[in-house]
Amino acid sequence: MTQFKVLIAGGSIAGLALAIMLEKNNIDFLVLEARADIAPQVGASIALQANGLRILDQLGLYEEIWEHVKEHPIQSNIYHRPNGEKMWEIDHLTDEMVKRHGYLLSFMDRQTFLQMLYNKVQDKSRILTKKRVNAVEMSDDLVRVSTTDGATYYGDILVGADGIHSIVRREMARLDGVSGRDYLEEKSLSATYNCVFGIAHRTPGIEPCTIHDVFNEKFSYLIPDGPGDRTYFFLAEHMGQTHYGPNIPHLTDEDRDEIVSRHLQDPITPDVKFGDIHARKIRAVATTLPEHVYKHWHYGRLIALGDSSHKFHPLSGQGANSAFETTACFTNALIARLQAARPRARLSQEEITEVFETVQQTRIPRAWQLVKASGKRQRLEAMDTPRLAAYAANNIPKMPAEFVYKDWLKVYPPAVSLDMLPRPYRPHSVPYDDEKEPRRRGNGKAIALL
Repeated sequence: MTQFKVLIAGGSIAGLALAIMLEKNNIDFLVLEARADIAPQVGASIALQANGLRILDQLGLYEEIWEHVKEHPIQSNIYHRPNGEKMWEIDHLTDEMVKRHGYLLSFMDRQTFLQMLYNKVQDKSRILTKKRVNAVEMSDDLVRVSTTDGATYYGDILVGADGIHSIVRREMARLDGVSGRDYLEEKSLSATYNCVFGIAHRTPGIEPCTIHDVFNEKFSYLIPDGPGDRTYFFLAEHMGQTHYGPNIPHLTDEDRDEIVSRHLQDPITPDVKFGDIHARKIRAVATTLPEHVYKHWHYGRLIALGDSSHKFHPLSGQGANSAFETTACFTNALIARLQAARPRARLSQEEITEVFETVQQTRIPRAWQLVKASGKRQRLEAMDTPRLAAYAANNIPKMPAEFVYKDWLKVYPPAVSLDMLPRPYRPHSVPYDDEKEPRRRGNGKAIALL
């Protein structure tokens, strides 16, 4: 491996995906994961869509994913009124997705997916657990990371893949005492909805290969089918006001139970209530739903990626898929700069800043586009205003299928892929933007112009 070393704070989806990308490019790395288990059952499901799967295919993961979910791709999306009655349906979703964009649409356990990522890393010694980052220091040519167990690690750069409550982002704010940049953006980071999400054993009445959106006043449901014995659930509820920064509530198990108790009798379909699904639950978690894209992603030799820099409502399923895009964009910029710097094994601070700035400037516009779209959809399905309630009642039942396919054009073709790895051939009728003309290579500035 090269002498250039990347420290990754967080064995998250973004952190493990980045580790695989670096390993495939012979770049030294070390993942520092705070938890004792690299694949804990702390979340619910992950939505897999074409923009993310295309990158995972380059990493050699698509066939394994396909084998796991092939009996349960999402084919039917059914929208329901508050009383559970069907008001709209579209069929053959995965068939159309494969035809148009080359990949299926499906859900799976987040834990299972994390395990797949971990298994794909060849050198497991480069992934350390029970290593919670505590503090960061920088010199002219390296970064030093201390963990709460007293250990110290050195690298050329540190990537924060440690979520919305990022310690790496906090350390950026502490280390940069002169620029005036607001790395935490507490006055802008907002949350209007909370969410109870989880995994249940398969629920009678939630048919295989379906996903259900249930519209309600000030709350909504997303109920996807999953592989094996799985029904996933997301209950999003308006909190009555928008909270900012440190005033965003931290929800406890008691909060979760109180929210659930108010909704057990809610219809999902005419024959299934939320209580029927919840009675079969394996795990349920409550959280608030911040929606934000940070203005500043990096300082010095530190950069924050994934949820640490862009946070989505779960309704669009773009959180993980966008994390794959961001880590791919980072890998593209880093590899291009390292190749341009040869035979030198190290990069100057100026070169590192150029790599980081390329990622930030490339990704922020697209991330904001997708974050705003997910928030807009959440507000529609929760009928957040009388106007949205009227639109849902009058327009959704008449929505043509082509409306969905046109929306896909905003999401999938503009997605990045890994420049340096082959793109496996998957027949698709709609070209991706990076297939229309050769990418400009050779330096970070060229990539930034794409």
